Amino acid sequence: MQSVWAKRRQLIYGTVFVSVLTAILVVSILPFFKDEPTCFDGIQNQGETAPDKGGPCLLQDERLMQPLKVLWARSFPVRDNTAAAVAYVENVNPNAGVEMITYQFKLYTSDNFLITEKFGRTPILPGMITPVIEPNLNTGKHKVAFTFFQFVDDPVWIKMKNPTEGLEIQNVRIQNASSTPEISAEIVNKNVMPKRKIVLTAVVFDDVGNAIGASRTFINKIGGNSTAEVVFTWPLPFEKKIGRVDIIPTMAPKIDKR
Repeated sequence: MQSVWAKRRQLIYGTVFVSVLTAILVVSILPFFKDEPTCFDGIQNQGETAPDKGGPCLLQDERLMQPLKVLWARSFPVRDNTAAAVAYVENVNPNAGVEMITYQFKLYTSDNFLITEKFGRTPILPGMITPVIEPNLNTGKHKVAFTFFQFVDDPVWIKMKNPTEGLEIQNVRIQNASSTPEISAEIVNKNVMPKRKIVLTAVVFDDVGNAIGASRTFINKIGGNSTAEVVFTWPLPFEKKIGRVDIIPTMAPKIDKR
């Protein structure tokens, strides 16, 4: 018969063997139960530059973004008691934009009397100038001397492709500049797929580069590899000679929020 010590030794060896085998199994199967890193776990991982920002995530790290720059803001009379206000906002970040941000226009007289103010919301597209326009502001009998534009909240930067890529403006034509101005142009979609819900803003400049008028129109759809005509009109003549015309297409960004 085995001694008590021999049995005890076998029991110890068996316990050690089972413990080692259990540890090996736990280490082997633990990765299968570990949560995969995501953009919603509150942890800086998977190449992120801040928790849940940058890397593969939709949200971008605002510390690494070049700030939005308001190049200018101006107002123009449209008809009696009505003005259009427009601002040029530059975003130099090529792969990041703002899905929607709140802005404010304020129009003042020469003695700093606030004539009117207007809040609105706009997307800011990547790598381009986004024109922000309010086409029908009631000014009463006041003459606008100063136009103030600002963003009300901070931009939330997201990874974004410019949805207007492949859209080009060609063959800009000006008619009736001294009476009821009309500007027409062709928008060309060089993409294979159609583009939908395009906003086009025309901004008219004098021969020294000052904006003197702005208007907006819409295209519901333009087919792939096709051309469409766009027309902008004004009820009043421009106060100065036209030097150049910018026609800028914008679209709502398509965001993959998965």
